[in-house]
Order: sequence, then structure tokens, then C-alpha cells
Amino acid sequence: MARTSQNIVNERIVMISELLIEGKNRQNILQFNSENWNLSERQIDNYINKAIELIKSELVKDSEYSLSKALKRFEFIYKTAIEKEDFKLALQTNKEICAIQGLNKLEVEHSGNVQFISNISN
Repeated sequence: MARTSQNIVNERIVMISELLIEGKNRQNILQFNSENWNLSERQIDNYINKAIELIKSELVKDSEYSLSKALKRFEFIYKTAIEKEDFKLALQTNKEICAIQGLNKLEVEHSGNVQFISNISN
């Protein structure tokens, strides 16, 4: 049996990723397959796995880009606020930058037993 070209495989993976994004489940995709391609369930499962990886990889790229874009926008607002001596806006913008970068998280390390002590008498 002739092998399917890589372009066709990629098109099918993209099509299945679109079906997954639309909310279709494996059974819906198998039905789509029987109406359009007539591939084995194993092959469809392989395509579904590749489609999931495609979706994940695009999300990571989009997340990195979106975070970078948001930070650059806030840095621009901060710079403009400082230049115009709008320190209230500069402070608010700086808080947003810190929040996006996760700098507001407080980590406490401890060792030993943690006990609750109350000074309230009965």
C-alpha cells in the first residue's frame, strides 16, 4: 500500500486538531474518519495524539508571545508615566509588572513541627 505524503498527514493532523478544539471527542473523530478517510482506528489515534501535541505546542508559543507582549506594553506605560511624572500610574503599572512576573508570591521555608499557639484564655 502506498504511503501517504507528509503534506496530507499534516493536513489531517491539523483537521483533527480543529475538531478537538471544536469539542469533538474520539468517537466523533472516528465518525469523521469513516466519512472522509477510512483509516484504521490505530492511525486515527496516532493522528489524535499528534494533534494534541500540535495544540499544546501552539499554546506554549502563544503564551510566551502574549506574556512578552503584555510585559512590553506595561514597560511602555511605566516609561511614559515616569516621563510625565504620573507616579500613581507608574506605581500601579509596576505592581502589574510584578504580578505578571510572579514576584508577589511569598515562599516560607520551615523545618520541624508547626504548632498553633493561642494567647486567648478560656
